[in-house]
Amino acid sequence: MQIFHKDITAVEITPRYVAGIKSRKSRGILRFITPLFFYEGANSSQKIVELRENLNPDVEDIVIVNFPNDDALFVSIDVPPTLKNRDLARFAKMEVARLLNLSADKMSIDVAGKFSSKCMVTVAKQRDLNDFINRILQAGFPEPDVVLPDLFKYFELIYIPEVTALFLIFTPDYGSAVLSSGGSILGVRTFSSSTWEILDIVSEETGIPRLELMNSYEAFEKNQRIGTLVESILSDLPYTVERELIFLLNTVLPSSSLNDVSRIFIMSDPNVLQKYFVKAFSVLELLQGKIEPVVFRWRISSLPLGILGISVRGGREFGKNKLVQE
Repeated sequence: MQIFHKDITAVEITPRYVAGIKSRKSRGILRFITPLFFYEGANSSQKIVELRENLNPDVEDIVIVNFPNDDALFVSIDVPPTLKNRDLARFAKMEVARLLNLSADKMSIDVAGKFSSKCMVTVAKQRDLNDFINRILQAGFPEPDVVLPDLFKYFELIYIPEVTALFLIFTPDYGSAVLSSGGSILGVRTFSSSTWEILDIVSEETGIPRLELMNSYEAFEKNQRIGTLVESILSDLPYTVERELIFLLNTVLPSSSLNDVSRIFIMSDPNVLQKYFVKAFSVLELLQGKIEPVVFRWRISSLPLGILGISVRGGREFGKNKLVQE
């Protein structure tokens, strides 16, 4: 049993890989105390067991794990202006139950953001959440202290401005358009996209392994063909995503348009592709002058962004994080 320190076990399970790392929070500083354990391929139960064996979590550890994006819903609702914050969760649960025509006791919900009369709620079927937690427990992990919707691991790493803004987040498994205002997330729309598939195409064309491409800015700088190839792959994506942005705005803020959005931030996991996404979206006329890369709150190192975000979320269980160090 731990007495003089506080350890965080961060677990990341996605359709493409399983990863984990342990960190320790001391005097507001989060330091990593194990290497990253990373298993590429389908997230089989055996790989999760192997991850647990390598991490060897203490029963006193804070355990943070991401919940599959495919099993989560992001629902934007209107709330009465006079509603007290203490009543918000109860109101949101009843409103979502009405909108989805589901029994409230069969859902797990969490208020993700609120600004003015708008609120966004994350929703999961209680059965799906229970099945997911049981899978973690069966692998030998302690019961998770925090089950974080997968998308939100990225928001642990970046600044959200007070102005009305859009975020485009591209991950190994999906893409997401996110609307924020007043520093809160108010709406989410996901779409088909995969940064790993992009890197797989580049790997096939150049012979450079994807893992090397993921971790090497130098490979992109030295081989101009890689950049040209990525730009070609992304050439049609902005026009598809533009429709998703318009739909998101019309759904959450019906009286608004892209002209009312102050800034549009782009993030890519892995980060090595971010500048190509920024360049690709900068060609859209409606987005001219608004596109920029996300601003990270932490020094981005060789650790994958997903597991880094989950670790930072774990650190918040002990209060404000001052710094993340390897």
